[in-house]
Amino acid sequence: MVREDFALAPTSKASIVATIGLHGSASTWVYNIVRELLLATHGVDAAKACYADRVEDLPSDFGPETPVVIKSHHGSPEFDAFLRAHEATKILSLRDPRDAALSMAQRFRTPLQHTVHWLLRDCRRMAGVLNDADLVLKYEDRFFDQRAAVDKIALCLGVTVDAAKTSKLFDEYRTEAVRAFAACVSDLSPERIDETNASKYDRITHIHNIHVGDAQSGKWRRLPRKTRDDMTKVFSPYLRQFGYTL
Repeated sequence: MVREDFALAPTSKASIVATIGLHGSASTWVYNIVRELLLATHGVDAAKACYADRVEDLPSDFGPETPVVIKSHHGSPEFDAFLRAHEATKILSLRDPRDAALSMAQRFRTPLQHTVHWLLRDCRRMAGVLNDADLVLKYEDRFFDQRAAVDKIALCLGVTVDAAKTSKLFDEYRTEAVRAFAACVSDLSPERIDETNASKYDRITHIHNIHVGDAQSGKWRRLPRKTRDDMTKVFSPYLRQFGYTL
């Protein structure tokens, strides 16, 4: 999943693009759309793409003029200060954290109390960068099912993509295509595969072999009442800030 069949005019905007998302918010979709657009703009050999929550997570050969797209979740104050200092473009993906925590628990077969902790870290970070965002995408709007979202991201990056290329890129990362790719992650060349405790994933796209869940919104409401109430209480400050009902 690396587009090499179209080239774009270089962007005049910041060469550092941070895609910051809650776990389970289709943040990997956002990262890959941005990654493909950035690599097509600057060239596969010139641009970098990586996961980073700290400055030291950036590639060792990263330089101030190096175009780079970053996938990030919980981050750190120092890293966000670095992004501000370098005037990075920030594209955020949000989801009701109650749904996001449940989705992560289901997909990674992890206790819900653990994934709630993951999402709380993400929410704290998101609360600090939300006002500086160049673009905010909400999972509940189903942006990952919309070709227009690719155009919206391209506009944010300052690049122009014709309709045929937008459609081709969108089709590459539509839900069914990602699900099929995820099922074959183990068949990739060994240097592309990395592992967590629960899954294998592709180092280039960061797609896990258990990546795509049921993509439902509001499923947290089917949990037992006490669990629902506890999650709402824990996430309430962020639910209000992110525009979700309690």
